[in-house]
Amino acid sequence: MREGEVLAVGDVHLTVWASPGHTADALVLVMEDRVLTGDTLVFPAHDDGGRTFSTIGHERLTNPRLRLDHEAFIRLMTSPRAEKPARLEEALAYNTRPREARDEPAGQMAVF
Repeated sequence: MREGEVLAVGDVHLTVWASPGHTADALVLVMEDRVLTGDTLVFPAHDDGGRTFSTIGHERLTNPRLRLDHEAFIRLMTSPRAEKPARLEEALAYNTRPREARDEPAGQMAVF
């Protein structure tokens, strides 16, 4: 799927937005009345100031990346970074393990 494509599932239409964050190929699916995201917007990772959760409202107010227009955001998030975020290697190692080999985070629901 590519930026701007529309995926029709019955009467539901999902517009694809590129949302590079942890990975260059992250996507957001936009519906008429809601937005479906991965963890790019609401689950800070790799030691983001010690925070383990956030809200879209909080991120809109405090995250300078979310104040950029769409094109500037895509350019920033797809350009090489001078340094890696803290604990990035740990997060990548966890995310590349088979799902059945991952520990479930405390208080989180399993994804099937």
